[in-house]
Amino acid sequence: MMAGSSVIFMITFQKGLHNLGSGGLGFLTVTLIALGGFAINDYFDSESDAIVHPERPIPSNQISNLRVIQISVLMFVAGLALTLAKNPLAFDCCISFDVFNTY
Repeated sequence: MMAGSSVIFMITFQKGLHNLGSGGLGFLTVTLIALGGFAINDYFDSESDAIVHPERPIPSNQISNLRVIQISVLMFVAGLALTLAKNPLAFDCCISFDVFNTY
């Protein structure tokens, strides 16, 4: 929510309140990409979460590892597709950020 709210603030600050459609699209895009990151982070932290937080969905087997990966990929693809539809330069920035943040 914080990342998405930051996007709305930036767009409103730069272009005024009359451009809420771009703010909404930016909010949705950032939120989807962040959700993909959160899901994949939970996947990689599942071993330590099994010890520290065994009640969480992945360590408690409420959701499978395969499903977590599917959700993560779906969120990333949806967010990147919205970015590409809005602005190809923003798409390039998101891809670069994701690649450099992952490795």
